[in-house]
Amino acid sequence: MEGIEELIELFRRSGGKFENAALGYREEAGFYVYTLDSNLDTVVLCPSHLLVDINDIGISEDGFFISSPGKYENNMEFLEKYVAFHFNRKMLDQYLQKKQDIDSLSSKDLSLISRIYTPNLCWSGGIEGLEFAKMQMLKSHQIQYFGASVLMPFVTFLNHAKDGRPYDIQKDSISVSGKFSDEVFAIYHMGDTLEIAGCHGFVADTRFAYSLSMLKKTTTGRQVIIDRSLESTSTREGFRWPLVQKDRSTVKIGWFPLYFERDPLYPAKVAQLVASETGLPAEVFLNDVFSFNLNVLVPVAFQLRDSENPYARLVAAAAQRQLEVIGGTRR
Repeated sequence: MEGIEELIELFRRSGGKFENAALGYREEAGFYVYTLDSNLDTVVLCPSHLLVDINDIGISEDGFFISSPGKYENNMEFLEKYVAFHFNRKMLDQYLQKKQDIDSLSSKDLSLISRIYTPNLCWSGGIEGLEFAKMQMLKSHQIQYFGASVLMPFVTFLNHAKDGRPYDIQKDSISVSGKFSDEVFAIYHMGDTLEIAGCHGFVADTRFAYSLSMLKKTTTGRQVIIDRSLESTSTREGFRWPLVQKDRSTVKIGWFPLYFERDPLYPAKVAQLVASETGLPAEVFLNDVFSFNLNVLVPVAFQLRDSENPYARLVAAAAQRQLEVIGGTRR
């Protein structure tokens, strides 16, 4: 990785912290950060003045570039080198290949996958190659920062693990820190295996599993809608709880838990919430939700795993991992 030591030094001179850490690269997975001494804290911190609004990112055949350099003129020496180093032609080619894989899905594979991922989330039909790659690269690396979507130099080198450290988002910085035994991991978000595979393109263990989007009608004609927006609120005790919106004909739930690592009874508790809002027996609703998810995930996992299409195999692997989490065979 030619030029990395110079880039690290420039990052530090620009106000960033990369302490007790080193940067590595794997052909199959890309960049990663590892600790130099597991007995000491590792700190990766991007100050707010180095955050780049995604609206200021352009793309060419060489990768990303900053399209509004005037907004970052005091830090352009570092930012220009960082963006060219990280979001380069090699990364671009990976996403262009992903577009080719998606575009070449068979009608059978497409019909199975579309039961998990709605077309507007991942299909590339009608989107030009570079624009598709830009959209996917940004989706995989951006973070919400006080109402803005930004790239966070160096912090984006960290990979995800369910037991990683959460991002510490402050007005003056975004950082990840702590003691690590080897690789330095972050927690990307509160999503499940399907969410991570769809957004980031890899399969990972998660602490959660959420229901697929579904609609159920009660005997009184009222609709119960589960979506995967992951919109949440909190209980009085401070626990995360799905946001519920309702009117006279519809009850909409931001998400429904199929598995929560720290509370095996969580699905039953949310089912009781649905029961109180609709009069539908909680055990009936719970059974319907699990049956629906199994009826979608099982064919995807087993029919697509031997597909010749790499994207279809990725979705199959994600569906299988989701089944393992739900079934309690994966911890």
